[in-house]
Amino acid sequence: MNNSLLEFVILLLSQLILVGVSLVMILPRIVEKVLIEKIKIKNQILLAEKESHLSMNRDILNNAISTSGESGHELRKNSILSVQTLWEEILRVEKEFSALIGIVTITTDDEINDLVRGKGPSKARAAIEQYSDFDSVVKLIDPDSNSNVKKDRIFVSEKLWRIFHSFIAIHGRLGILVSYGIRDKKDVNWKNDKLMGQNIEGIISPEDWKKIQEMRFSGFNTLVETIRQEFILEARKTMRGTEEFNSALRNFHKIMAQQETLAQENRMASNEFRDAK
Repeated sequence: MNNSLLEFVILLLSQLILVGVSLVMILPRIVEKVLIEKIKIKNQILLAEKESHLSMNRDILNNAISTSGESGHELRKNSILSVQTLWEEILRVEKEFSALIGIVTITTDDEINDLVRGKGPSKARAAIEQYSDFDSVVKLIDPDSNSNVKKDRIFVSEKLWRIFHSFIAIHGRLGILVSYGIRDKKDVNWKNDKLMGQNIEGIISPEDWKKIQEMRFSGFNTLVETIRQEFILEARKTMRGTEEFNSALRNFHKIMAQQETLAQENRMASNEFRDAK
C-alpha cells in the first residue's frame, strides 16, 4: 500500500516537472508573440497618424504646385528678371562711383579731408572733384535713370528691396558728403554721418558697423562688399521660389522619410511575428 502510494506520488511529481519544463520552454515564445503584436499595433497607430500629417502636407504642397502651375511660372520668371534688373542697377551705380570709392579705399580720413580742401596729389583731387556738384551726384543714383527698377519692386521680397536701396543710398550719401566737403571746405566724416547709419540700419549689425568705423583703410569698400553679399544671398532665395512652396516641400520630404522609417519597423515586426508562429 505504502509502495503504491509512493510510486503514485513520484509519477505525479514527474508529470508536474514535465509540465513545468514545457511551460518554461513555451512561455518565452508566448511573451515574444504578445510583445511583437503590441509593437505591430503601435506602429500601425503611428503610421496612421503620420499618414494623416502626410495627407495634410500633401494638400498644402499640391495647392502650392497648382498655384505655381497656374501663375507661379510667370511670377517666377518676373522675379528672376526683377533680380537681374536690380543687380544691373547695382553694377551701374558701382561703376558711376568707382573713382570715388577707389580714392576713399586707399586713403585715410585725414587724407580725404585734405583732398576735398584742394590739397594732395592732382590725380586724386581730380577724381574727387567729379563729385563736387550736388545735383550731378543725385542724378547718378536716381532710379528713374532705369525705369524698370521701380516696377520690379513688387516682384522681389521686401528684404531684397531694402538691401538694394541701402546699397544705392550709401553710394549717393558718400558722393553728397564729398560735394558738401568740396563746397564748404569741411571734413567728409562719412563714418559718423547720421544718414549713412540710417541707410544701413537693419542690413548690417551694429557690431559690424562699429568695426567698419574703426578701420583706418578700406572701410567704405568693406561696407559695400558686406551689403553686396547680403543682396546676393537674398536674391538667391527670391529666385528659388516662394517660402510657402519651399516650406511645404520640406515638410513633405520630412514626413515621407518618417513614414518610410515606420514602414520598415512595421515590416520587421511583422516578419518577427510570422517567424514566432
